[in-house]
Amino acid sequence: MPPSARILVTSYGARAAELSHKLAANGFEPIHFPCIDISSGDTAALEAAMGLISQFQWLIFDSPHSVEAFWARLTALGLDERIFREQRFGVLGKATARALTKHGPLAEFVAEPETSAEAVSRMGAVHGQWVLFLQSAEWDAALKTALAAQGAVVRAVNAYRTLPLNPSASGAAELERGVAAITFCEPMAATNLAQMLGPQAVGHSRVACLGPATAQAAQAAGLPVHWVAAQPTPESLITLLLDKLGTESEHQR
Repeated sequence: MPPSARILVTSYGARAAELSHKLAANGFEPIHFPCIDISSGDTAALEAAMGLISQFQWLIFDSPHSVEAFWARLTALGLDERIFREQRFGVLGKATARALTKHGPLAEFVAEPETSAEAVSRMGAVHGQWVLFLQSAEWDAALKTALAAQGAVVRAVNAYRTLPLNPSASGAAELERGVAAITFCEPMAATNLAQMLGPQAVGHSRVACLGPATAQAAQAAGLPVHWVAAQPTPESLITLLLDKLGTESEHQR
C-alpha cells in the first residue's frame, strides 16, 4: 500500500466517523467529503407509532440513523426503554446492530440491506404479527413486501431522510489534489457526487463501493466502479482497500 494512501470518505455522521477511524487505524489518510446529509423524517408518524408500541411484536431499524432518530424522539418525549415489553428487535447491517446495542436492546434478527428481503425467513413465523419498520424516506419496499407476503402487518415509518449535500469547496480541492480511492457507502452519495462534480472528477482514483446497490447507483451515474466490498461492512471495505492498493503498489515498483 502506498504510504498514508489518501481515501475519500463520502458518507455522513456515525458511518463516516466509524469508517474514518478504521481507515486511520490501518494506515490510511481519510479525507472527509460528505455528499449526503441526514434530516428529520415524519416526526408525527414516529410519535404515533411510539404511542402504539405495545401492539408491535417486532421493531426493525434500517440503519444507525433510524436507531438514533427513534431514541432522540423517545428522549424528547420523556420516555425510555421501559416502554418496551416483549418486543423483538431486528436490524439491517452490523453497524445498526452496534448502534442499537448502545441503547440497550439486542438485535435478534440481523440482515444485510441488499439481501434483507431474502432473509425474512430467519425471523421465524411472523404471520399475524405487527412489525414496526423504522426506515429512511428513500428506502425501497422490498423488505416490507417480503414481510407482508409472510402474513405480517407492517407499519413503515420514515424516521429520517437522506438528502444530497453540496460538496464543499475544500473537499473538491482535496479530490482534485488526488486520492488513491473514493469510497461510497450509500447510493445517494455516489449519485450526488456525479451530479455535482461530474464523473470526470474521479480522475485516476479508484472507486470502491459498499454493496451492490451502491455500485449500481454509481455506475448508473456514470462513475467507474473498480471494486465492491465482499460484505457490506466497513471492515470488508478496508480489507478490500488494503488488498487492492497494496497489490497495485507492488505492481508499480
